[in-house]
Amino acid sequence: MACHGRRLSVRGKRYMGRTIRCAALLIAAAIICAALCGCGQDKNNPAVMKLDNYDILLDEYRYFYLNHSRDLMSSGEYSDFKARLETEDTLRDIYALYKMASKYGVKLSDEEKKSIDEQVAQMSENFGDDEFASQMKENYITENVLRSILEQESLEMELRRAVYAEFNNIIDSTDATVEKDIRENFICVKQIMIKTINPDIILTEGQIPDGHTEEEAERLIGEIKAKLDSGADFDELVREYNEDIGMNSETGYYITRGEFLESFEDAAFALGIGETSGIVKSVNGYHIIRRYEQDPGYVSEYFEELRDVYKARRFNELRAETADAFRVKTTDLYESLTREYLLSTLENPASADA
Repeated sequence: MACHGRRLSVRGKRYMGRTIRCAALLIAAAIICAALCGCGQDKNNPAVMKLDNYDILLDEYRYFYLNHSRDLMSSGEYSDFKARLETEDTLRDIYALYKMASKYGVKLSDEEKKSIDEQVAQMSENFGDDEFASQMKENYITENVLRSILEQESLEMELRRAVYAEFNNIIDSTDATVEKDIRENFICVKQIMIKTINPDIILTEGQIPDGHTEEEAERLIGEIKAKLDSGADFDELVREYNEDIGMNSETGYYITRGEFLESFEDAAFALGIGETSGIVKSVNGYHIIRRYEQDPGYVSEYFEELRDVYKARRFNELRAETADAFRVKTTDLYESLTREYLLSTLENPASADA
């Protein structure tokens, strides 16, 4: 059976994880901007490590480490080792963005920077000073970091435009190359998804949770799996049970690497045409996935959209290659950067210089 699915909107992994993980990737370039602009270090904000020639200052490292550790604690997976690894991965990813921007001559205009300043001022006004300050403190964000987050988002958009542009010859996106890549690196799938409640979402009074409890979802997906094992038709079960509102039950998704969570992608790409996965767990819920044959007519009709998705994946691959190539060197202070120490520097910045 050929897949006639409509295109899945590009949803990078960082947008499908927990809120803090998403925020970490958005904020990373923030503080980096100060370093790249040549801002001097003060004694309360020393460098704690280097990525090639880029200094990683205490405040940026603290932001990422404390948010990653809080996220890991909420899932019962925290260790100092894991928090350090995730922090370094995030910093590599963000500095790769800036290194690429420098390589390809991409930067924000004065007008764009002025617009960002106005956005920050408007946010503060909308929240009210006290609530704004409370939210910032809760997430270890300063106003300068918030401004940098917005700068990073704008810079990434400009960088993607430059990398995607055919006349720059950064990514080979000729018809022949894209056609070959679609055959080799895209698959067509449908899924039955049972959603679980996102623990990071705080419900207002009277609001109904979006999803099932873990126990309910596990029981329901188990019943669906039993029906499949007994010979039930997958497409019929999709129409009856699937809770992924982004997928038409009569169609499916064409996906390539980097659009879904890793656990979902690993299961999907391990399938042969016509094969069905077991139960797959992700932060979004439980999934059962089936792979279908590509439909040449669909590929032809949506070729330009598929080309865009190909370009997005190639951009992410270039970014990952840049991030992996960084050489890391830590300072003497680095070994002291435990969660307790970093929290203490929030309350007493001078302790960083002790």
